[in-house]
Amino acid sequence: LVCHTSRYDRKTGEFSREGVNCESCHGAAKPDHPDKQRMAMPTASDSCRDCHSITYAEWRISTHGQKDIGCTSCHAMHAMHLRKEDPDQQCGSCHTERLRDFAHATHRVKGLHCISCHMPEPQGTRSHIRGTGVRGHSYGVGAETCSGCHRVQVHQSGEMAALASEVKTLRGAGADETLAKIPAMKKENDLLKETIEANKQVFPWVAALSFLLGIGLGVGVTRMVARPARESVAAPADLPAEHQ
Repeated sequence: LVCHTSRYDRKTGEFSREGVNCESCHGAAKPDHPDKQRMAMPTASDSCRDCHSITYAEWRISTHGQKDIGCTSCHAMHAMHLRKEDPDQQCGSCHTERLRDFAHATHRVKGLHCISCHMPEPQGTRSHIRGTGVRGHSYGVGAETCSGCHRVQVHQSGEMAALASEVKTLRGAGADETLAKIPAMKKENDLLKETIEANKQVFPWVAALSFLLGIGLGVGVTRMVARPARESVAAPADLPAEHQ
């Protein structure tokens, strides 16, 4: 409701109008608008903070934010898109020399743009309203950005060194050392086969013995339970005849 209504009151839950409309950015409509007063909107980026909180926070810590190059410097508010159709030209509006150099750089030849590195696509959970669903606005380039294309140089350099060392060790061992291990491996394999065969021969006798022991145990338990029952119902021998 904070983002999708106008003049939303958190305490009462009331609002003036549904949807993102004029009042969402310009504030409450004045009674004499448009005859006498215009509904001017402050150009400060604080006007965008209530809805685009994450994007605002990223912008705030960026060089753009520190120099107060605000949202309206790049974004046409009513048209809802960049002021220039080409993102590189948008950046080149201020960074003219950088854009001229970039036009001949390897990254440009490979089809990349300014925003490919300085405003990478977000990863993980997305929230388009708050800002995590749009490109980053901190404009910094970290190792994770470079690793998207240069993973071997950034993250796999250590792995490659370890693999190269392992391959070198294996090559140094040679075929003679590998062949020398075959007799021991064969002997171990034969021992396992003999153990399996011995288990197969013993198993039927173990199963039969277990079966007989089970039957004997069952009979014994049954007799032990039945004996006290018979003794309890038998008349005592020392009672008088009239009581027997």
